[in-house]
Amino acid sequence: MSSNYVPPIPGQPQKKKTPWWIWGLLGCGGLIVVVVIVVVAGGAYLWTKVPKTELGMVARVIEMTNPDVQVVSLDEARGIVTLKDKKTGKQVTVNLEDAKQGKISFTDGKESVTIGGQEGVIKVEGEKGSAVYGQAPQNLPSWLPAYPGATAQPGGMSSDMEGVKAGVVNFTTSDSVSKVIAFYKEKLGENGLQPGDEGEQPNEDFASLTARSEDEKKSVTVTATRTESQTTVGVSYEEKTR
Repeated sequence: MSSNYVPPIPGQPQKKKTPWWIWGLLGCGGLIVVVVIVVVAGGAYLWTKVPKTELGMVARVIEMTNPDVQVVSLDEARGIVTLKDKKTGKQVTVNLEDAKQGKISFTDGKESVTIGGQEGVIKVEGEKGSAVYGQAPQNLPSWLPAYPGATAQPGGMSSDMEGVKAGVVNFTTSDSVSKVIAFYKEKLGENGLQPGDEGEQPNEDFASLTARSEDEKKSVTVTATRTESQTTVGVSYEEKTR
């Protein structure tokens, strides 16, 4: 699972129309391919909408609508089905019972993915680490200051994979773009991160700042966009721990 993916930051133009979390999940060793196309679009939907439907019927629908997928085993008591991608040979175990609670969870034995439980949150856990998409980090690194008086916004991400911790935080503030950038420039400088690229020249509507530590193990990118009476800010960071 690649750790190079960085979700979009407010204020930066996006070339891809595909939702950012799709690109993140596509890095899960192909695990998502079977589940999103097969389970979410077919089996889990049916299992949710028709509670009395037997798991065997759900499995049959999956196989009939997806010729490249084989149902390997069923556990009707627990609502669990194991699927096999005929082309790759990979197997995925899906808990359809969770779908009734608005949550999809699946695993291939090495990685596990949970979609739902909390609106818009996707959790990935595997041998290389873990990641949470759609939710800001619970705790920021000690060297990255929180902006005073900010109002947190939905979204964001956090990950800890292969010796790299990363995260994205989104928030709004009534302060101006220049004040936001000046704050981060000062505070990051105090913590040993120096500006390397300020992107476009700061103005009343938009500005960005990138800062790195001398050993390049820590980096931060801040973007600030002014809309009407508030400034929307996106902060993405990365720290190499080894």
